[in-house]
Amino acid sequence: MILALKRHNIVRRTFAQISYNPPDVSEIASKWRTLQPLLKEEIIEYLNWKMEDNWDKMSKNEMKAVYYISYGDWGPRSSSGTGQLPPSYLIWKSLFSGILFTALGVSVTNMIKDKRTNAKLQELGELRKPD
Repeated sequence: MILALKRHNIVRRTFAQISYNPPDVSEIASKWRTLQPLLKEEIIEYLNWKMEDNWDKMSKNEMKAVYYISYGDWGPRSSSGTGQLPPSYLIWKSLFSGILFTALGVSVTNMIKDKRTNAKLQELGELRKPD
């Protein structure tokens, strides 16, 4: 029993020493374009987490980073227009749109064919009715 408690305390102490070092958000406007996508995602998640609490507890650099990420000159808002959409995204989007429009064309063709068939069936039904 005593050995189990000692082992439990050792494990607890080990996990208590693990700490999170937040990413550096100072001068984010100058570094943002060169950062790796995973680091960008981590910074965005970290800042979202910080904004859930009182904003008075955020540093000036964090507030500037939040403003830049939300309204800065990058992505769709960039003046150069580069880096907005990767080519693979455009290929998949065009493929998906093509499939949807093909399905729409097939369904319209089937609807017209069904209307013609129903009209013919109504004519046949009128011919068979005894007067």
